[in-house]
Amino acid sequence: MRNPQLADDHLLPSTGLSLEEREHVLSAAFIESEWYGTRSTTALRVAVAGGELALQIKELSDDEGSHNIKRPGAFEQSDAFTIVRAA
Repeated sequence: MRNPQLADDHLLPSTGLSLEEREHVLSAAFIESEWYGTRSTTALRVAVAGGELALQIKELSDDEGSHNIKRPGAFEQSDAFTIVRAA
């Protein structure tokens, strides 16, 4: 999810944006440019076992809340919880 690799021009959609200026930059999973970029990445894991639903959420951010981007990001938070079906 933090892959900055750009797509080849022939694979880009025709959205009306200029190829060189915008469309090419926006083709990466992890966007880095002077005018726009990915600030955080969130992953959600869901597992079902019996009558339980387990959720895990993890976020890695380049912004610790100050709105100042710092690369590589080191601010990380995670939560996990289980939902049990009522009997």
